[in-house]
Amino acid sequence: MNDSTDTCRIMQVCTPTPEVITEDTTISLILADEDECAEEEQSVSYAVRAGELTPFLTSYHDGFWQVMLAALESGSNASVVRTILKSFSLSYEECMLLIQRFDQYKSEFGAIINSHFKVNENASQDSKSAWMRLGATITGSKQDIEKVLQGDETMLRKLLKEERFQIEGNTYIPEVSVTEYNTDNGTCFEETEVEFELQ
Repeated sequence: MNDSTDTCRIMQVCTPTPEVITEDTTISLILADEDECAEEEQSVSYAVRAGELTPFLTSYHDGFWQVMLAALESGSNASVVRTILKSFSLSYEECMLLIQRFDQYKSEFGAIINSHFKVNENASQDSKSAWMRLGATITGSKQDIEKVLQGDETMLRKLLKEERFQIEGNTYIPEVSVTEYNTDNGTCFEETEVEFELQ
């Protein structure tokens, strides 16, 4: 933003950036809107905090959003929409800006985008995990299911990746998982199998 004219300027990164960028990382920029750039401005770089930057949305982004909308309107499932999202190679910030611009399917897109970028607003840096056996019913064509019944791991992974399953039935955390959690975290939960019967 040019404070003197109250107009937005398009800029681009002109120096290598570290692999991990935080809001306080310093980024060097040069003006990229050449038509509006005075000759003396063309060689000037500007140092800003990464947290001050906003991605520039173009017709490319609008086109991407229309493809996503069409997919949802046609009844495509979440895995198909995530495949489209992956093919466009957009950042999380670009997706969030698009959600703010287009209200249609806002909640559906938000869930898909958070899942794609593995965003969990409730997760903290000290989040923990425990291994468990999860009961699930898989769904697919007769050929797909029969391949799984014959031990085809590739087909099973394909069905799981496409979210063609329903979590239900007997689910449990083995005793060894409880023991490992206690050892790793200094807790003293009863070291026995923890069972669930999910409906």
